Amino acid sequence: MNRKKTPPTGRQGFTFMELIVVVGVLTILILLALLVINPKASINKAYDARRKEDLENLSLAFENYYSDYSCYPTQEQINNCDSNELDPYIKEIPCDPSTSTPYELVAVPAVCPQNFIAYTKLKYTQPTGIELPEGIDSFNCYHAKSPNIVEDPSHDCSIYYDSFVPTGTPTPTASPTPTPTATPTPSPVPYYYCSSLNNCTELPIDKNCSPTFPWPETSCEGACSNPDNICTPY
Repeated sequence: MNRKKTPPTGRQGFTFMELIVVVGVLTILILLALLVINPKASINKAYDARRKEDLENLSLAFENYYSDYSCYPTQEQINNCDSNELDPYIKEIPCDPSTSTPYELVAVPAVCPQNFIAYTKLKYTQPTGIELPEGIDSFNCYHAKSPNIVEDPSHDCSIYYDSFVPTGTPTPTASPTPTPTATPTPSPVPYYYCSSLNNCTELPIDKNCSPTFPWPETSCEGACSNPDNICTPY
């Protein structure tokens, strides 16, 4: 006698579509976690990606410009960033995404440049011990350049970005405190008295007598001729 098979109860596993959904959700959660853990690094990476793209677009526009004029644009021509002054070669001259300032350009010679390097300072610090990506030097400076450039693109970005080189604030030298000059104690004015008849004598310090006569009356003003003015110091 044939027995009927009992249909399985419960789920046997995830379907392929469910696995895709789970993996997608986990990926989003991991990305969100990384963004929360280090948001500054994520923002810097995003800005740096924009900077690299801007320089590549500028480089392409410069080559097309050169094809028409046999000269590359100058710094002055890209200073008005966010404008369409280089249209149709580039629809809008790019600005640095975080500072809204024009990119740095070295084009030589000054009149009708025949080569150029466009620079930008990257904010995200490349990890140590790995090979630097193309276009990035050891100073974390990214560049785009003309094919016929003769200058060495490896350089210190501080040559072009003075503001990125912190200048040490000199420690102020303390002004020497002037040594106060002691005020000289004035010497006491000597006094004179009549020690005997017609004898005017200097009165000892801390002694009293009456009458007394302050210097320069060393003759006691002639008072010693009067016996009533003779006194004994006490």
